Amino acid sequence: MFGSLGLAELLVILVIVVIVFGANRLPQLGQGVGSAIRNFKSAIGGPEEPTASAQIGTCANCGAVSPADSRFCRKCGSKL
Repeated sequence: MFGSLGLAELLVILVIVVIVFGANRLPQLGQGVGSAIRNFKSAIGGPEEPTASAQIGTCANCGAVSPADSRFCRKCGSKL
């Protein structure tokens, strides 16, 4: 019964939504739904792990910031 909605049904639903909420409020509703979905996905996924490119400090010689997986400075080439 509710398996597939055609173009005419979707247009009727859109017109009803515009009448109920108003055209000015639709962007706010979309933004609220999008942020709710993002929050739900982040809650399901659990805490994020740090990426491999996380910065661990600076080079003693030149002061350049080095990624976590680096053994040598990208700027001056000295060993970290």
